[in-house]
Amino acid sequence: VHEPVIEIESSYTLEETVENLKQSIAGENFMLIRTDYLEHGLVEEGKENRKEVVMHFCNFNFLFQALAIDPRVGIFLPCRVTVTEEEGKVQVSTINPMRLSGLFNNDELKAACKEMTGIYETIIEDAIL
Repeated sequence: VHEPVIEIESSYTLEETVENLKQSIAGENFMLIRTDYLEHGLVEEGKENRKEVVMHFCNFNFLFQALAIDPRVGIFLPCRVTVTEEEGKVQVSTINPMRLSGLFNNDELKAACKEMTGIYETIIEDAIL
């Protein structure tokens, strides 16, 4: 059984981890779409918890291929990672695509989700190790 979330502790500060993730995302040929505080739009601007950051990114070729396999995959795109700091510990987390692939009963999609899980793990590990 695949864990629903990929979650790894970073040995860097939150700010360093976000910067490292930007480099890792680009290094895997993905484009960073935007970086926001997790509470962006939910609380008054400037009052967001600055220790909770979400990064949205995409490889549009991969996105196009995944949507061609099964358009329902759009419910968990673009790719996202969340970086949080609590009690001095920085965590990087994201959804595990392998867990989601089981929802769709599509073997071709399962292969794409396996590939995406590997990409997520590479991006995160490159950024925090």
